[in-house]
Amino acid sequence: MSILTLDNVSKKYSNKVALKNINFSLDKNCIVGLVGPNGAGKTTLFRLIMNLIEPTTGKIKLWDQNNSTNIVGNNINYCSDGDNLYEDLTVSENLQFIVRAYGINNGNKKIEELSTLLDIDQELNTQAKNLSKGMRKKVALIRTLINEASMIILDEPMSWLDVDNQKRLTMLLKSMSKKSLIIISSHNMAQVEKICDKVILLNQEIKYFGDIEDIDYGNIIKLKIEYVKESYNSQLKKELISIVGVLDVYSVDEALYIEYDNSIGDIENQIISCVIQRYKLNVKRINHIEKSLEDLYFERVR
Repeated sequence: MSILTLDNVSKKYSNKVALKNINFSLDKNCIVGLVGPNGAGKTTLFRLIMNLIEPTTGKIKLWDQNNSTNIVGNNINYCSDGDNLYEDLTVSENLQFIVRAYGINNGNKKIEELSTLLDIDQELNTQAKNLSKGMRKKVALIRTLINEASMIILDEPMSWLDVDNQKRLTMLLKSMSKKSLIIISSHNMAQVEKICDKVILLNQEIKYFGDIEDIDYGNIIKLKIEYVKESYNSQLKKELISIVGVLDVYSVDEALYIEYDNSIGDIENQIISCVIQRYKLNVKRINHIEKSLEDLYFERVR
């Protein structure tokens, strides 16, 4: 059974295209990362899944049923990038409201467990308006996760969390993904690689969809050349980018980074010859850099 299927879904606002021909299917519980630039359609996609808006064309199915408010309300929880807390209520009261609204069994125990896990148990009697942004984020996350919905959608869940709490939340989400489909949006691709099982690169259209571990970076290679500053000639970058197959050249501190298509003949020899023989760069070290999700993002989305 498919949990979530989008079949040729597009969305227009007046004459503006927000999403175009979106097709993907998720048939098992896992963590899916949604990555894209501002204005790529991520929020629109979330709203479509939650039946807050209707697609201009195409169909959305949840658990093999046509999308409806009833299906969403009973099975999907959402945490926006904001926190939307009741300001004059305490942390405990904000969470108790959700426990009662959903009729959650063992609600007090779950509040205790999650507040301890995310290190906010000492703030349960603090009014929401007196919390820091990081603490507010934790309350919003607990409120979303406490009833263990079948699908959980989290918009930038790691924002405002310190490193320790990011690690704690990662462990919690990985545990919950055994029973729930979790979709998160993030601009931090290193976090997406660490947390997620699958990734969707979105920019109005899907630029990539698949398992993190199965990403094929093809023939694109990145070379890092560290050098002695005094030997550098600013014309070198222009010369390198003119070589057929070189895709990008940039420098950071005293290192050149060169991306190139390794399927083109002896391109690496051409690069090294240009650097060392023609421009006499005093090279300290040459390394191949392992590709990352960020590299794939810039190749497919930019």
